[in-house]
Amino acid sequence: MLISDFLRQSARKHPDKPAAWHRDEWMTYAELDARSDRLANFLIEAGVRRRDRAAILYENSFNYIIAYNAILKAGAIAVPLNTDITVDLLAYYLNHSGSKVLITNARFIRFVAPAVKQTPELDQLIVDHEDLSELEDSSNCNVSRLRDIFDSGPEHTPDVRLIDIDPALIIYTSGSTGSPKGVLLSHLNVVSNTKSIAQYLHLTADDRIMVTLPFCYIYGQSLLTTHFLVGGSVVIENQFFYPKIILKTMKKTEVTGFSGVPSTFMRMLHRSAVKETEFETLRYVTQAGGHMSPPVRE
Repeated sequence: MLISDFLRQSARKHPDKPAAWHRDEWMTYAELDARSDRLANFLIEAGVRRRDRAAILYENSFNYIIAYNAILKAGAIAVPLNTDITVDLLAYYLNHSGSKVLITNARFIRFVAPAVKQTPELDQLIVDHEDLSELEDSSNCNVSRLRDIFDSGPEHTPDVRLIDIDPALIIYTSGSTGSPKGVLLSHLNVVSNTKSIAQYLHLTADDRIMVTLPFCYIYGQSLLTTHFLVGGSVVIENQFFYPKIILKTMKKTEVTGFSGVPSTFMRMLHRSAVKETEFETLRYVTQAGGHMSPPVRE
């Protein structure tokens, strides 16, 4: 089994089921699968081959999910990047990983435009933005609009032969004690971990996870993969510095799960009415990424 099979199989079983929520909109499994097929076919036609690297510089969103699955469907290795970025750090990530592709949006153009001048291996730059003049003038790679690919790309299922021990991801460490290091994970690594988590949390297609953790981190990514494995749903809320908004979204979307690191729960306890709020549908809460003090747990 491959990571992209989670989306593909759930799209076949639950094509019209809401798979992801973002900014008050839902996108179905069928829609995510079709768009990721179009992007994967574009990448293949652009020369992306098995084990090539393709980076994603994108906040949690529909397009992040689409780009992530498209890269894997094309047989390439996904390189999710921390969005807390600088020009030099972006150039480092792209060169260190040997990425041939970067998928990003308008928010990061001011970093991307100067960084691509320092990345000779980068061949394809795909941007969710209408005005590409700044990038066309400053880069030596092919520049495409993500919207054009969604509108006109071929929708057939990509035909790429992979096995589960093929590399799938390069996840970068935080770099707190030196330069960030890329950790290579295979499809088998991620699939095994995903199945284990889904099993001990007893996840089903009825589950709906509140996502405030970045998908570029392994913990955030596991929320996506585990729920797509079982045909569940992810609720994306990037305003994690505003706990009151998180609570409102949790209630509105009727989430069954919530995950965070210790600082997530500290912020919720001290900056919101979480202790006075009833969550009728909440079934489980998970925590990782550090030690949680007993008072916070209680």
